[in-house]
Amino acid sequence: MESFLNATLMALSGFYLAFALSAVLGDHGLAGDLDLALSGNARYFLAGLVSGPALGAIGAWWNARRSAPASIGPGCSCSLSPLPSLS
Repeated sequence: MESFLNATLMALSGFYLAFALSAVLGDHGLAGDLDLALSGNARYFLAGLVSGPALGAIGAWWNARRSAPASIGPGCSCSLSPLPSLS
């Protein structure tokens, strides 16, 4: 499960590095822009500590069983994820 956590954290780190390089966040330099981007979005890194291993475990369980109940969780999480942004 450690690899799922690493993959999640590396993806988030890469995204925020690219964001800090491309966004105009003021005259702070790269280190200041990274600090702004990461500190403002720390909750996504914290959520990644839970979601990476959890969804990795669900995926491994589904791969071992290939059952319909095992696919309901990931299916719901993918299809229901836009709902919070609608409110």
